[in-house]
Amino acid sequence: MKVAIFLFGQPRYCDDPKPQEFLKGLIQKYNADVYAHAWFEQDAEYEVSSWAAHPPDGKGIKSNPVPPNALEIIKDAYNPKVLKVDPPQTFTLAPNTLSFIHQRWNGPHHTEKNFSNIKSQLTSIGEVTKAYEETGDQHDLYILARYDAWAVGFPELEGLPTNKFYVADHHPRFPDIIQFGGRKFFGWMKNCARDMDRDMVYGRIWEPSPESFKMMSFLMRCLPSDIIGVPMEGFVIRR
Repeated sequence: MKVAIFLFGQPRYCDDPKPQEFLKGLIQKYNADVYAHAWFEQDAEYEVSSWAAHPPDGKGIKSNPVPPNALEIIKDAYNPKVLKVDPPQTFTLAPNTLSFIHQRWNGPHHTEKNFSNIKSQLTSIGEVTKAYEETGDQHDLYILARYDAWAVGFPELEGLPTNKFYVADHHPRFPDIIQFGGRKFFGWMKNCARDMDRDMVYGRIWEPSPESFKMMSFLMRCLPSDIIGVPMEGFVIRR
């Protein structure tokens, strides 16, 4: 079983021992290769969504979550075969899309800043997937993980079918902190950010959230039966 780990997004709390221990454990157990994309620029301002800043438990992000030496930390901890770096960007949605969202959904999370943050995350997933394809490497399973995330109860990978996509089973939609599957799912991974610009998506999502956009992008290319829930639980650092 050849395993690859795709790291994506802002390298938030990449110096924290919890995600490092989780990811290093996978690397050691499966001799996994790491491929990474990071939004990083020295002394940059990093957007943080209202979900991360003001979660229900009150334990939100209070200060810049990206260490100034994040790239060195990533290299030292994971020795990635590829580390693609781009400066943080602000993304926008078309005015008619924003108007439709505000007509259909009300709430404190439906802001242009949050949509920029969502599209940033989805773009990073696409960037690391495309960077991997350019290497010509081949693996059996691909783990999608954030720099600030870890999982409890992560399953044994040996023997799992590689034609399925695995998510946590704590609710029946598309828990997205830690996910993994075979190469057949690269289509949605490369195009999920672009799908945010497609009007048809907004008639299908249950809310304008990262998980909802990812799931609808997935279901535009794959079957619901491709999604397999496994008894693990994902967590992210908040402080």
